[in-house]
Amino acid sequence: MKLNYLGVWSLLLVMVFGVGCERRPPELLFPNSDFEMGNLTGWRILGGDAFDAQPIRGDNIQARHRGISGHAGKYWIGTYERSNPQGPADGRIQTDLPQGVLESQEFTLKNKRVQFLIGGGQASELTGVGLKVNGAMVLFEPGRGVYVNQEEMHRVVWDVSDWAGQRAVIVIRDQAGDAWGHINADDFRYR
Repeated sequence: MKLNYLGVWSLLLVMVFGVGCERRPPELLFPNSDFEMGNLTGWRILGGDAFDAQPIRGDNIQARHRGISGHAGKYWIGTYERSNPQGPADGRIQTDLPQGVLESQEFTLKNKRVQFLIGGGQASELTGVGLKVNGAMVLFEPGRGVYVNQEEMHRVVWDVSDWAGQRAVIVIRDQAGDAWGHINADDFRYR
């Protein structure tokens, strides 16, 4: 039997490095932490009306010719946007005026890192995503719409190892009604 060196090296790469193997996506923090149920199951509105027409289906930002959202999957949170109950994104908006707070169900921090997508916002404590542990806000990532002047979400990774094993909630905050007073968020997972 002739030895095929290319075949042997390919097999070794797969065995040692997992090259060519399909990787599972990182685990959700809790069911619907990625909004892919198309509703707010696992989340609760703590006040205001910014989250009444959420989550958004499809890239509504692109539909209104303002760039792209950078969302994952089909659904995401965008408090400037208004969901189209009849179908895909069609450019509907609700403006920057609505305000509110959306809080996740409680979950246990079981990995060292949490990742998510964030965009929009006004680079202040009024718009952003926070992590509460035992009722106290321990981490907060402001939206950066004014700072980078774009809607597109970028991935943030938090080191949560100091709170491993503790109960936590995610808070999505839109408490600004002026320019860039909205938040885009999506895809909360362990990393």
